Amino acid sequence: MKYIPSKEQYKKWSLPSKMSYIGTVVGVISLVLSISILILTAILKQTVDNEILDKKWNPDKADDVVIQLLKSYGNNKEYGYTHVNSIGSLKHYILDYYVVNYDDDESIVGIGYTIPENWDCHVCRPKLSVFEFMKSENGWFLKESYINAIDAGSWGAPPSKIDVLPIGFKIFGVVIHSGDLNMGYSTEYASIYSFIKDDIKEILTTQTFSSNWGTGNVFEKKTVKIKIIKEGANYYDLSLIKIDSLDSEEIANEISRYQFNGLKYVPVSSIE
Repeated sequence: MKYIPSKEQYKKWSLPSKMSYIGTVVGVISLVLSISILILTAILKQTVDNEILDKKWNPDKADDVVIQLLKSYGNNKEYGYTHVNSIGSLKHYILDYYVVNYDDDESIVGIGYTIPENWDCHVCRPKLSVFEFMKSENGWFLKESYINAIDAGSWGAPPSKIDVLPIGFKIFGVVIHSGDLNMGYSTEYASIYSFIKDDIKEILTTQTFSSNWGTGNVFEKKTVKIKIIKEGANYYDLSLIKIDSLDSEEIANEISRYQFNGLKYVPVSSIE
């Protein structure tokens, strides 16, 4: 069957038929281009994912991989920068690399971030991306990449303190610290993010510090420390140690145990 008309056949068609034919051709070309872009992107990611960076950890090669993936992810719209003040060209940065020691494996988690030019207002948060590199017999390779995963920070800058901890069997958690000061009261928080079924989830948020040092009253301070207990099926249990102090003297010490319920960490008492 012949799908492409001859020149003589095309001349005999009515105007609506010609327009319909042209629309079909344009649609087919657009579809082919879209599929080609998807295939090339998948090939690029697969190539980067399987590439052995080096026998020894090489941060320069890791930087190249991270920046390449951040750039290939897309433009401002794909990153979610749609505000009128976020239309400037994108800039990509490496924040840091964190060593994660599992029981029988070593992992290095890299965090990068993306911002548009002149992105410097109080609520202007960078888009954080997370990359996990694993060590094999042949060398280091990129295991997983989670691009445009977390919105965190302010004034176009990422959070000043981030930790990456092993919170389960070959599972890491990104711990983002934040804080504020209001009317003489200082508070700090820790939020733990984990990747569940290729989606980022905030699985625990707790206040880790508070004080009234700026109020002029008797100095009071509350501190919460997070301790990992290597018990649990996939995710480890967590212990939250709360310490209350009055005039720099410890007056209370409370320990609460948390378990992962499949979606987030909850107190053990709420599971029983």
